[in-house]
Amino acid sequence: MKKTPIISVIVTTYNRPFYLEKIIQKLSLSKIANEILICDGGSKLNAKIKVKKLINKYNFHNIKYFDVGINNHSKKRNKGIKSAIGKYIVLLDDDCIPEKKFLEKYYFLLEKYKRNDYFFCGSVLFPKNLIKKRFIQFRQSRHFIIKKNENLFKQFLHPRNIVTMNMAFKKKLLLDKKIFFYEKFNIYGFEDYEFGYRLIQNNFKIFPCQPLVFHYDERNFEQYLNKIKYVGYEGSDYLIRL
Repeated sequence: MKKTPIISVIVTTYNRPFYLEKIIQKLSLSKIANEILICDGGSKLNAKIKVKKLINKYNFHNIKYFDVGINNHSKKRNKGIKSAIGKYIVLLDDDCIPEKKFLEKYYFLLEKYKRNDYFFCGSVLFPKNLIKKRFIQFRQSRHFIIKKNENLFKQFLHPRNIVTMNMAFKKKLLLDKKIFFYEKFNIYGFEDYEFGYRLIQNNFKIFPCQPLVFHYDERNFEQYLNKIKYVGYEGSDYLIRL
C-alpha cells in the first residue's frame, strides 16, 4: 500500500531519460514517504515512451508524469509544485542523482526548522569519472559542498548562488505568499536567480546544506559555452525586460 507522501520530489526533464531510473531507484529506497513528480517539457516521443516504461516498472512507488508541452524550466517546476501532495518540496534536475539517505537528511532539516521561513540548497558534486577533466574541475569550483557537522547558518546564500537542481522547502511558504517561478522567462537563464531574489525580498532566508546530488552533466566545453552564450543573449534580455 502506497503511503501518503511527506515529501514531493519534483524532477524536471527534457529528452534525457537516461538517469531518471537511477533517481527513482534512490528515492524509492528512502524510508521517508515520498512521491516523484516527473515534469516534462515536450520531450520527443521516444524519450516519453522510455519515461512511461520506467513509471510502469516502478508502479509500486508514487510516481506522476506531467508534460507542460514546452521546455520552460519555470513552467515545469510550477506544475510540479502546484500538483504536489507532500508537506515539503524537493527540486531536482534529471541529471542529478541523490546520495544515500538524501531525503532523510532533508527531512531532518525541514522538520527541525519547520517554524522558520527557510529554504535549503543542497551540495552538488560531479562524479569521479567526470571530475578528472580540468574543465569539470572548474565547474565544480563554482559549487559549494557542505560537510557533516559544518555550521549551516554562518551565512545565507545570495540569489546568484542558489541551487534549484537541489533545493528543498516547505510548500506552504510559497502558497501563502503566492511566489512561483516566473514563467515568462524563455526556456532557462536567470529564472532561478530571479526566483531567489523574490524570496529574499519576501524575507525568506536561503541556506546551503549537506544533502548531496551527483551532477551527471556531461556537456563538453563547446556545448557549455553555447549554453553560456544563450543565457547571455536570451536570459539577460528577458531578465532586463521582466
